[in-house]
Amino acid sequence: MKKQKKINLAQFLVHGPTYHSLGMWRHPKTIDRGYEWDRPELYQHIARVCEKGLFDTVFFADLNYIADTFTGSMAPSLRYATQAPEHDPIPLLSFMSAVTKKIGLAATFSVSHSHPFYAARLWATLDHLTRGRAGWNVVTSINSNQAANYGEERQSTDRRYDRAHEFIEVCQKLWNSWDEDAVVMDHDKAVFADPTKVRRIEYSGEFFKSRGPLNVTRSPQIGPAILQAGTSAKGQDFPAKYAFEEFRVKRYRQRSDDEFADHVDVGDYNSARRFLVCFLYLNDVEEGGTTDFPKIHHAITPKCARILVFPPNWMYRHAGRPVTKGTKYILGSYLHYL
Repeated sequence: MKKQKKINLAQFLVHGPTYHSLGMWRHPKTIDRGYEWDRPELYQHIARVCEKGLFDTVFFADLNYIADTFTGSMAPSLRYATQAPEHDPIPLLSFMSAVTKKIGLAATFSVSHSHPFYAARLWATLDHLTRGRAGWNVVTSINSNQAANYGEERQSTDRRYDRAHEFIEVCQKLWNSWDEDAVVMDHDKAVFADPTKVRRIEYSGEFFKSRGPLNVTRSPQIGPAILQAGTSAKGQDFPAKYAFEEFRVKRYRQRSDDEFADHVDVGDYNSARRFLVCFLYLNDVEEGGTTDFPKIHHAITPKCARILVFPPNWMYRHAGRPVTKGTKYILGSYLHYL
């Protein structure tokens, strides 16, 4: 039997009265049904229909300006509702998540006119509210009108992407400033979070500085899924750079509490951006320190330069067992869907 191909479907939206179908707001059926494009219930309905139709995600484009290219005036855009007005789509994502369970919820947000700490906090919060279904379409805003709205000059493509790379780098460090097990909520000992597992980032780059940490706990996806569609050389390099999470080195000491109990690395496989778990063992371990997979009755012995790759879902529950002799060093990361 010929293998069937999988199709991924996304619903393209804007938080406005019209987009590609420029006369939609004047269509007789639209008028008869009382088209209220600015009410959240409309978008909740769209999200439910798309989820029922097995769409993978709903996606909002966004602009921060009203175009004046045609005739040198804003009049045509305003008269015919040509990509104007456009309300901010990001608040809608939480409305839509409240009536859905699986579908991805993505929106556009420019990195050219804000600080990474604000964006990291916003998207980590949305990732919590959507239970790991948030997606951020990263753009650098080519339009001079948008730059002028923020009191700035439009930068060259290379300069915008240099800034964008640093912007996302800061965001990722902030998203990783809380360890996965930082929140302990020990009621008896009156400890909400382990202070040793939350750290400052002390970032200082060409464009941004941030002390950190983020004041939002680690989110289900460790920040949202990152979408990007740049066509320039630096734009095409952008998604490749962020396919992996931050690489982390972990030390397991002999006869200590350094271990991980049986767990999975993704709580909701349908929505999380983690695709593969990647471990690189950095040394031989004399005794113990195995990576165990209880469900499949298999254990991996740490050997220097051995690479372990496996899916992060429930079928591959795993545990990092204590080291009984020696020390174990491991380099870990996750490969993401893009």
